[in-house]
Amino acid sequence: MSKSVTFDEDKITPNISEYTIEHMYKEHSSDLSQSGYLLSDSFISKQAIQEDEFKSLPTPTRSFDNITNIPKSTPRTNISHLEYTKSTPSLMSSPYSPATIPMNKIVQCREFSGYPQENAAKFLAEFESYSTLYDLQDHKRKIAAFHLHLKGPALTWFNDVKRASNSDWAILSALFKTQYMDFAGQSSTMLMTNEIFQNIRLSSGQAIEDFYCNLVEKAQILSKPEHEVLSKFINGLPDKMAFFVRAGNPTTLQAALTSSKMAEACGYRTEGVATQAIKTEAIPRPNTTTKSEMDDMKEQIKTLTSMVANITVQNNSQSNQTPNYRRQDFRQDYRQSLTHPPRQQNSRECYGCRGQGHIHRNCNWTGTGPANTSATCQLCSQQGHTAQFCNTLQQFQSGKG
Repeated sequence: MSKSVTFDEDKITPNISEYTIEHMYKEHSSDLSQSGYLLSDSFISKQAIQEDEFKSLPTPTRSFDNITNIPKSTPRTNISHLEYTKSTPSLMSSPYSPATIPMNKIVQCREFSGYPQENAAKFLAEFESYSTLYDLQDHKRKIAAFHLHLKGPALTWFNDVKRASNSDWAILSALFKTQYMDFAGQSSTMLMTNEIFQNIRLSSGQAIEDFYCNLVEKAQILSKPEHEVLSKFINGLPDKMAFFVRAGNPTTLQAALTSSKMAEACGYRTEGVATQAIKTEAIPRPNTTTKSEMDDMKEQIKTLTSMVANITVQNNSQSNQTPNYRRQDFRQDYRQSLTHPPRQQNSRECYGCRGQGHIHRNCNWTGTGPANTSATCQLCSQQGHTAQFCNTLQQFQSGKG
């Protein structure tokens, strides 16, 4: 026979009398005394559940409509005299406290070394958030955590001012701001930050957002106005991208950043790898770079080679025509041979350029430049002038033109 229960004012009382509980306890105690030990055969057989007992168990139901109510005469337990205390959960006792969170899940705060390139204001704001997250309200615990996040020159400074702070976080925070945040205009940190701000540019492969954040961070330290930061941001971009941003005439830094992202998507970032999100095909662009010095030298060598080849052909044609000239001027040469004694071929001197080895009739000197008896032309090999004032060069240039 199954026992019935009922719910009355959120209290559940089984319908079992004290006499029944006492009788069951005595019967069970007598069985234990007779068996001598718990694992006896008689004990196991009596405690085993038979198959027919499962059939006699009540079928569970989702509703409590068929439950028989307990008679009102049944005595009830009064719990009004029990003390009740409301527990206030704290961060250290909660299941998400640092003591229960795995080490790889705990939020870490960056360390600070105190070098000029580091941002002390950013570190202090991050440490304040870290202290709030882990409920570091006690000054001693907060200073201990602050100590563990310092290294290098900043750790040396902390060891020097630890006694002056007197375990007071407000005093230590004020000393930290004086040391690393309140700079004069001529301090080394301000000068270095200003130099970085003036020379910062978008590097090849660097994200535009990263360049923007670095520029704004330096500007905040230097207290630069927004229009100066905007101008510096545009000047730090590549030429084509800067032209695209200027064409949009942005008035705020956020507008300039959006315009620069659009320029990068359109392919105007030619320095480094350009992210083309709009263009689907890479259009080849003409090479507008100037020729190098090596290309100019190759072109000059090619021109001189063609000039030398043309001079060789002209010299061969002149040598074939020389007998005709000799026949025409035979009489004149004969008369000169009668009046002047014969001289060697190499001793002839041109009375025009005063060069040796040729006569004035065969001289290739243009007559415009200065005559130089010791100079030898590189084109016609005559003495008395250079290639710059040679008729052969002028004939070649006029024919080429």
